[in-house]
Amino acid sequence: MDLIAGDIIIEYDGVRITSAQQLVEEVGKKAENSQVEMIVIREKNPMRLILAGGIIGVRIMTKKISKEEINSIY
Repeated sequence: MDLIAGDIIIEYDGVRITSAQQLVEEVGKKAENSQVEMIVIREKNPMRLILAGGIIGVRIMTKKISKEEINSIY
């Protein structure tokens, strides 16, 4: 259940994520030995993932998604 290509990260450790830069900043705040909860949209289904803190090792980009679309899913 780790992150896969196409996952859309909408929440990282309780913080709503609105850009790739914001995700980078939030990840940088967490120690590697901590545990974080991430909510992602995968194939139009919300999923809750528990990951180790620190670098998540994925290539990220900001994707424009309307609030209505996010709200209809999550």
